[in-house]
Amino acid sequence: MNKTLLLLIIFVFRIVIAQEQIKIVAEGTYTGGQNTTSEEVLKHALENARCQAIEDAFGINIKEETVRTIAETSLNSGIIDQFSRLSRTTTYARIVEEKILNKQIETEPNLSLKCTVKIEAEVIKENDLPDPNFIVELTLNKNVFYVNKNGKGEEIEFKVTSNQDCFLYLFNLMANDPVKLLMPSQLLPNNFYSVQSIKQDYEKKLENINFNVGILPGKNILSEGLYLIALKEKVDFTSNSFTIDGTDIIPTYKAAIYDIQKWLIKIPNNIRTENLKIYEIRKMD
Repeated sequence: MNKTLLLLIIFVFRIVIAQEQIKIVAEGTYTGGQNTTSEEVLKHALENARCQAIEDAFGINIKEETVRTIAETSLNSGIIDQFSRLSRTTTYARIVEEKILNKQIETEPNLSLKCTVKIEAEVIKENDLPDPNFIVELTLNKNVFYVNKNGKGEEIEFKVTSNQDCFLYLFNLMANDPVKLLMPSQLLPNNFYSVQSIKQDYEKKLENINFNVGILPGKNILSEGLYLIALKEKVDFTSNSFTIDGTDIIPTYKAAIYDIQKWLIKIPNNIRTENLKIYEIRKMD
């Protein structure tokens, strides 16, 4: 048999056996306190339904790993919750598509709200285990940034360190819904990280670029995030949802999550790692 053909067959076979996909119907419930809103109980019920879908599909118990995000009280916690879930579950399995079949919110005798939601989900599991020796850290210069009375925000700075050569894909989860691909992008086109380099190419570019935070009109506090995916091999991220102005922006976080999940499905767990950092933006009094 032709050697090239044999290698192609082995590669395709690996992709097939590395991923299993199941369509499953799952239900989640959540009962909040007396001051919990209907939006909050629905959010938590959906999270429980998603965890149940993954558990039912592949026997993976991730309930104990539920992220207690620091953005719980933020004005845009839905965005952060979604990416927290994406970062957490992509190591084990991913919901690549979901549809709400039914949801019901009712008032309990103690006046607390209870939500029950049923979803149909497409769940994919990868059998490749993450590489524990592939360690990438993402750090910020601060956890809380301020916008002054004149509307000028403080500058956010980030640094990536890795113990292996890799390719960096960095997304900015913006408070007003869009998700911006910071790297690779027109501003930071070279996303290769070399352990041999004292200063990375993207760091040299950042010396002439300022990323200042902003805050939405009428808001005093909100949360944003940086979501980093590092790969041992170069696998370009593409999205049909990018705006046509060339700013590397996906208009909504839901579209971004869908496109990132489709991309991650093609990438084995043992060549990638992820990191999510949340920061707060506050308006000065």
